[in-house]
Amino acid sequence: MIVRHPAHVLFPLMLLLLCGCSEPPRFAKPGDRVEADYTCRLADGGLVETTLAHVAGNDTLARSPIFSLRDSYRPFSFQVSEQSAGPQSKPFDPLEQKIGAAIANRITELPLDRTTPLHLQSAQIENFPPRDRYLRMATNFTLPRMREMPVQEFEARYGQTPQTPGTKVGEDSDYPGVVRGVNNEFVIIYYSVRAEAHMPLAWGTGVAKEKDADTFEVTVDVRPDQLVPRIGGLPGRVSSVEKDQFVIDFAQSFAGETLFCEVTPRSYVPDRQAKQSPVNWVDDFDRGLEQARQQGKPAVLFLYADECPTCEQMLNRTFPDPALDRWREQFIWIKASGTQHPEYADRFKQREYPLIVVLNGMGGELDLLPGLHDLPTLAYRLDQVLAKRTKG
Repeated sequence: MIVRHPAHVLFPLMLLLLCGCSEPPRFAKPGDRVEADYTCRLADGGLVETTLAHVAGNDTLARSPIFSLRDSYRPFSFQVSEQSAGPQSKPFDPLEQKIGAAIANRITELPLDRTTPLHLQSAQIENFPPRDRYLRMATNFTLPRMREMPVQEFEARYGQTPQTPGTKVGEDSDYPGVVRGVNNEFVIIYYSVRAEAHMPLAWGTGVAKEKDADTFEVTVDVRPDQLVPRIGGLPGRVSSVEKDQFVIDFAQSFAGETLFCEVTPRSYVPDRQAKQSPVNWVDDFDRGLEQARQQGKPAVLFLYADECPTCEQMLNRTFPDPALDRWREQFIWIKASGTQHPEYADRFKQREYPLIVVLNGMGGELDLLPGLHDLPTLAYRLDQVLAKRTKG
């Protein structure tokens, strides 16, 4: 006699056999509140989107053309729908929301607290206004060679305070410049360009050359069917290229690509979705190192400058972000003003603010991150420090 089991019984049993788990998997039910971390890639392995800061900040991973860093990293959370479909994506939702909605539609198939592969097929975006579906861009355009740059941006980019007119900057780059004027707010720079210099653009890469004494000419390097980095959160694909313009089509949810994702759903934990997490700062450098020695932990030293907007942003937004929770107890966190303690700036050869130095308990440098202010890179570098300590 052949016994037939219903699909809702067979699917959990198959998962149990495949993973070799001792306990049967648990699944979310309609009405449950869940959260999910995910990482999605293209078929060639290029990273598209992730909720994990340390994955996003890993620049050794291949990244797809439609990958971009976020300001914040935390699990996607939602309530499981009573209907067959979960949250619905809207035409102008950014890519991460479209991926979240697609995962929500499949969430009852995925075991909780386990990482499961999930393929997401691109679909035509419904109710997309035709006037917004296509974006026409020029294949050639010009830019001025003279630029007025805020002092703060100048210091962050060139690692020096504004100098007197005639000072050369960026001599090793594709765009060397000469300072033409300086005041308390701005630095005026006149730029040149090296032969066949590349210029990163929101929709790809341009090739720049000097057109005349006042302007650069930029030619966009683009081909039909090319994936285009996100514009306004939406990935697109080049639908046509003409002599003077090319057209980007935003009609597909994942720009026409299949996403190969790894998804880890969990029961919702409100604390994990907190807007900020406390940082136990030590305001004394020597005392912080002493704690690191006693506890056998590395230390993160944050050297900031008074009246530095980027430093304030890091102190108030980046460091308290819950995406860094997994590293809170594994490091001693020290902050010090480089302007009030120039001996620290001299010791670590600080040229720009902010500066993050990862140290061992004896004060030896484990990593140096000048000018860093994005959370994913910080998370990845902290991960690397811990990985090296484990191997050691």
